[in-house]
Amino acid sequence: MVNPAQRFGLGLLLIVALVLIAALCLGACEGSDDDDDDEVADDDLGDDDTGDDDQPFEVGFARVELPVEHSVMMGGYGTYFLSDYFCRWSSGTHDPLYATAAAFAPSDAEPIIVIHIDAVGVIITEVERIQQQISEALAIAPERIVVCSSHSHGAPDTVGIWGVMLPPKTGRDDDYIEALVAGAVQAGLDAYQARTPATLEFAAGTESDLHYNPQTTVDDAAITDDNTSLMVARDAAGELIGTLFNWGCHPMVMGPQNSEITADYPGAYYRLMDAEIGGINMYVNSSLGATVHPQNPEYGFEIDGNQWGTWEDVDNFGRVLADDAQLLLLQAQTLTDYRVHLVHKEIYGKLENPLFAMAGELDLIPRDMPPLGEYGATTMTAFSIGNVRFGTVPGELVPDLGLECRALMGGDHQFLITLGMDWLGYIMTEEQYRKLTYIYFSILSVGPEMGPKVIEEYTEIFNAWPE
Repeated sequence: MVNPAQRFGLGLLLIVALVLIAALCLGACEGSDDDDDDEVADDDLGDDDTGDDDQPFEVGFARVELPVEHSVMMGGYGTYFLSDYFCRWSSGTHDPLYATAAAFAPSDAEPIIVIHIDAVGVIITEVERIQQQISEALAIAPERIVVCSSHSHGAPDTVGIWGVMLPPKTGRDDDYIEALVAGAVQAGLDAYQARTPATLEFAAGTESDLHYNPQTTVDDAAITDDNTSLMVARDAAGELIGTLFNWGCHPMVMGPQNSEITADYPGAYYRLMDAEIGGINMYVNSSLGATVHPQNPEYGFEIDGNQWGTWEDVDNFGRVLADDAQLLLLQAQTLTDYRVHLVHKEIYGKLENPLFAMAGELDLIPRDMPPLGEYGATTMTAFSIGNVRFGTVPGELVPDLGLECRALMGGDHQFLITLGMDWLGYIMTEEQYRKLTYIYFSILSVGPEMGPKVIEEYTEIFNAWPE
């Protein structure tokens, strides 16, 4: 089996560059180690009687394309120096990038809107802009707008560190960032306007053949989180409105040799699902950290240098996921309890990686960085519909912690939304952070406390969850 360093095939320069990713995406504002959480708990409960026509539970889905109008620097691979001439510039678009949104409107509480963006990462700066604009347009609390990203390595650099490292020049294209924010806002508003009386169905399964953890070559304890979860929304006539599918794997079937804009396998999944079952179908990533790679279940991806998968592999990958989702669709059980509960928290992570602190001085992305040893703030949101639980994590969570989070969430089904509300790089166990065999991931991590912090917050949040 190819080891992790060979799989990335980018050597020391890639490591240096990606060090800056998580660094510059650390929870933005300076905080304090008092851990004075800004928590908003919503105890508004929806109407249990979904047959009440006067106060129905409503759902709406929408999708907005995020076109890349000109050549931009792409995110996800490579480190570049001296001039942006050497950067990975896009040469066109293979398949569209989207912002896809689902709005859940209880009968007697403010709606919850989930927006998924085909992007390598959406930092808290843009998350807050999206939240604020939708909040102002709909007069709802910004905390009720959940924003997450796919982590596609075929999308523009929306973080900033895939530009030029020295002399520092951001890889972010201002025009595209503005279009991304506008498209995400429009998707959220469109989903809200599209809401209609609906019922929800849920099912859970597993998918182990499409992904693997390369760390198994150096760590016998390395695992994947194979859980799949599916939500199905139907209108009053039983027609499909949309679905939400949750599973974990890096969207990088196409490797660094690719210069065409692509959503990677989530894009193939949308296309197949929309064409075959109708409605608007959303994919949301789960535990993909340290680092869960795509795998061709029939032949395996032959990675030689920079040559990874092919466009045919992307389509085949989407085909298998669509088959998984459609099988779950046949098994889905109708929800009978539509009460809604939401908790939003500001949490703090301690910056202990000296390379991150140094990277903060380069000012490649528009956010603040705490000094080394200080705390920076990010946010976390959890909500439930009946006894189905949803929770965000602000980075690439390793499967070990992902499985622990699922256990803490409880409920009948869990939707673990990683890269949610922010992007902080890898979120690992303390043991992994300190292992030499995890050094590549450690230098892309905020520090050893961030993983335990996520577990601490999930424990506090879900232990207090109403029955």
